[in-house]
Amino acid sequence: MARGSKKSNIIPHLMLLEVVIIILLIVAAGRLSIGGGIKSKKYNNPSVAEDIEEGSIYDTKGRALSSSVPSYSLLLDTSALTEKNAEASLAVLESVFDREAEKLLDASVESKTNTQGTRNIIAYNTKNYILLSDKVSLDDVARLRDEIEQNRLADVLVLQKESHREYPFSHYAIGIVKETETLLKDLLKPTPELGEKITYGRDVYLTLDVDMIYTLEAALKMALSKKDAKAAYGIIVEAGSGKIRAAASLTGAKTDSPAQTG
Repeated sequence: MARGSKKSNIIPHLMLLEVVIIILLIVAAGRLSIGGGIKSKKYNNPSVAEDIEEGSIYDTKGRALSSSVPSYSLLLDTSALTEKNAEASLAVLESVFDREAEKLLDASVESKTNTQGTRNIIAYNTKNYILLSDKVSLDDVARLRDEIEQNRLADVLVLQKESHREYPFSHYAIGIVKETETLLKDLLKPTPELGEKITYGRDVYLTLDVDMIYTLEAALKMALSKKDAKAAYGIIVEAGSGKIRAAASLTGAKTDSPAQTG
């Protein structure tokens, strides 16, 4: 009976030893498998483009029918202000705008003189962001970016970019141009790409010719006047290629409706 008892006591210990050995082998195998991969490399979040440059729409001769025009505003984030970077912020504003920075702040930021007698622009009981300027010129934008980077003020002085579309030949083919913007919006303004600082949209070239559109409209106006018609429509197609060079539709004066082109 004693021998049987000793044997039965050894079996659980052997099973436990086997389990420990298996676990150690799994851990060792895991270290070997990831040692040359994840363990040796530090994971970095993917870098996404911070800006998008929208594409433009041109006529067949390269004249812009629609383009994106950027505008910049300068904001002050009061939640990130300290006594140290407040003074640096004032210096940057005065350097770039060539005027007393305090004049930019008086309307919306409470000012206070501390015990050392230095100017403190920390805002009290106000929203975090204060608009300093809503019309920053492109030259000032370049200078501000340099100054903000050099003084490490990216969390305090914030340049905000907005874009709007402009139509230099707004009277010509505006319908076609805006329809093109809708159909090709993903090309003109793509989603931010990975690993890029700026993602650029694609430019679009139409077969339309602004000069031909002008000529066509002039002919339609004459036809409306001579025939006393309610409306006139026209299209110019290039022989051989079939490319549409101009399209226009005009309404007569009696309808009190504005002319439509494209």
